[in-house]
Amino acid sequence: MSEVTPKEEALLQIIQRRLPPDDQTRLAYLRQRNETGEITEAEHQELLAYVDRVEHQDAERAEALIELARLRKVDLKTLLNEFLPANTKA
Repeated sequence: MSEVTPKEEALLQIIQRRLPPDDQTRLAYLRQRNETGEITEAEHQELLAYVDRVEHQDAERAEALIELARLRKVDLKTLLNEFLPANTKA
């Protein structure tokens, strides 16, 4: 593969961005509390804020994947297979 351009590097950073581990742990805890019906109103509002944040990151990731596929002149499925774990490839 050829050298990664600055534009591709910026897109790769967006594609690979995830919640920090502490936030992932908190989100999992809030989801579990929600599923068991034990969530407080404050926790529910916090959960909704996390969901909004994750959905926003997912939308940015999708846009970055589409743009990266366009720049590399490959179809999206080919590009996705580069980023998905082996057991979940499309």
